Amino acid sequence: MAQVRWLPARAAAGAVAAAALVLLVLVSRAGSVPYLTLPTARPTVDITGGINPTDAPVPPRINPADADRVADLLRVLLTIGAIIVLAVAAYALLLVVSMAIDLVGQRRRREPALPDVSVEPLPAVPERLRGPSAQERRERLTHGDVRNAVVACWLDLEESAASAGLARQDSQTPADYVGDVLARWEVDPAALTELAELYREARFSTHPMTDAHRDRALAALDRIHADLEMADRHTSAVPVAGTPGGPG
Repeated sequence: MAQVRWLPARAAAGAVAAAALVLLVLVSRAGSVPYLTLPTARPTVDITGGINPTDAPVPPRINPADADRVADLLRVLLTIGAIIVLAVAAYALLLVVSMAIDLVGQRRRREPALPDVSVEPLPAVPERLRGPSAQERRERLTHGDVRNAVVACWLDLEESAASAGLARQDSQTPADYVGDVLARWEVDPAALTELAELYREARFSTHPMTDAHRDRALAALDRIHADLEMADRHTSAVPVAGTPGGPG
């Protein structure tokens, strides 16, 4: 980019230097030829009555050759001036273009690289996360001791999520693992967080758990099941390769 910036300046300097050289050659060739022929005779003075009419000053005469030289020189000067103006204009234009290229390059360097937005087909929702299994999970949450029901609900959700086949990392907590599995089908993360917090509260706290806790767990579980059912309908509606109506 530095070479692009210096190129206009070099071009303009070269044009100005060339114009000056042409002007110097023309002036040196012009020499010292006089452009006007001045009269050399002096009028005689008549002491009786003034200047003798026959001796009146003769107006200067222009030499045609000198006039041509002057015209040629003026044309050369005008041409040189036009060249200089064009060189300055070209330099200014190239400078503006160079600055614009710099700005575009800086903006592109500041813009983050766009992530890969290629869409992969969603995997099918395992049966243990939907349908009759989901109904049984909800039914168990509505009966029995609140603390035990919430803990059993979450543990069943963990086992059902593992049936999706996603490997669990050693550093993942149970809540993180279930969240990663269900995120594949865009399950509401707020509902999942709510149910995980109720599970921890039921398992590790000592204060009583009431029906209000059960209602919160049921509401969170219903949102999770609804998102899984919607995802299952979406994946079922997408044609599979090799089937009638599917690609391939």
